[in-house]
Amino acid sequence: MVAYRSRDSCVGGGVLVSGRASRNKGAAGEREVCKILREHGYEAKRGWQSRGGGKEEPDVVTTLPGFHLEIKRTERTNIWAAMRQAESDCGEDTMPLVVTRKSREPWLCVLHFDDLLKLLKEDTDA
Repeated sequence: MVAYRSRDSCVGGGVLVSGRASRNKGAAGEREVCKILREHGYEAKRGWQSRGGGKEEPDVVTTLPGFHLEIKRTERTNIWAAMRQAESDCGEDTMPLVVTRKSREPWLCVLHFDDLLKLLKEDTDA
């Protein structure tokens, strides 16, 4: 599959993006997140989804407790769709966490505000 974005949506002209290039970019993003997590002392590896496993498997399997990670390495992440995907894939004992980045920008993470408040409360109670 090949998608073409118009000149209006791209700096420097239109860009031809193939399905394979998009998958490769996503896989590279997952590897990059794994590397960052390992640098911070967490075990991390790409999930089985990347190799045709079940949809409940997160994009990145990590020892970071309590989260189901959905990694998006795109120029235009639809945060709402990414969060819905993370929510539908995560279990009841994990919080959906979307980690996203576009080219030449830092990684961002998105979680529900209620989940953030729960985490902050747990941290202050500890």
